[in-house]
Amino acid sequence: MKNSIEFYIQFDYKGNTLRPTLTVDLDEMMQQGSVSDLYPLLARKNGIGLYSYELEIMESLPLKVAAVVGMAAEFVQEEQFDQSGFEVAWHTEQARSRIEEIAQQHVSSDLLIKHPELMDALLAVYALGKEGH
Repeated sequence: MKNSIEFYIQFDYKGNTLRPTLTVDLDEMMQQGSVSDLYPLLARKNGIGLYSYELEIMESLPLKVAAVVGMAAEFVQEEQFDQSGFEVAWHTEQARSRIEEIAQQHVSSDLLIKHPELMDALLAVYALGKEGH
């Protein structure tokens, strides 16, 4: 499932109302580990300098969500994006998907559907393995 989100900030600067926007492919970012700092990306995309007063103003305001696609929609409330909640859910979904692929080579998918506790156990083992135990 594709996850993308469009952010914006609206503020006044030198008598002008600015509304820079940025559309982010969350899956692409998450494949690098996490959602990176969005303010510099938003500034760059909209021709705002990285050492500018406009960026300082932007960083003092919360990013707002204009549009969202995919599982990310579950983490938007009142135009605010729960980035950490999304990151945890995204990593869990990626692990679940990989585990399902492996499990289907060894057991029937019906077994995993009928016994979701097996998937929970496999996820726990996966998490333990990632911790290096």
